[in-house]
Amino acid sequence: PGRAISRAEETRLLARASMYDAAVFRVLISTGMRVSELCGLDLADLRGDALTIRHGKGGRERTAYLPPRALAAVRRWLGERGSEPGPLFARRPGRRPTRDVVVAVLDRLCRDAGVPRITPHDCRRTVASRLLDAGVDLGTAKGVTGHQSAEVFLSYDRRGEERIRAAAALVETAQGGAAG
Repeated sequence: PGRAISRAEETRLLARASMYDAAVFRVLISTGMRVSELCGLDLADLRGDALTIRHGKGGRERTAYLPPRALAAVRRWLGERGSEPGPLFARRPGRRPTRDVVVAVLDRLCRDAGVPRITPHDCRRTVASRLLDAGVDLGTAKGVTGHQSAEVFLSYDRRGEERIRAAAALVETAQGGAAG
């Protein structure tokens, strides 16, 4: 059923990444966007720290915001890519990346870093889990990843049993911790 990517794995994956691979991975691991959304991005969709996703699921348009490290990775990639209009992640002018290209990026990063294989969807699961861990409310968190349904969004949560144990411990605190 997929997994979340640890911070340590993320660091290892980025350690020897090319500018292109780092930009693709950072956008996926920072925004939780679908691989089809990433492949559909054009240079014109980037405005400041915002990416306009014009080809979202169900034909919906939305905005994804890039945190500073993801934005820096995209800017480094753009230094190599150039400013020609067209696909944001085109390695050759006008050539839009495919799902297979993105999967190959992740496979290469994992192989080079000695990290178990990850998929683009694992990046979505990671973003969902990290947002929930950070205490982001459900409505905002599902908006970040472009989910319409809270139920579907919650199916991406990969935080595990420790989360449940920690929540159970909070019950006493919330009740005032009465001795007895």
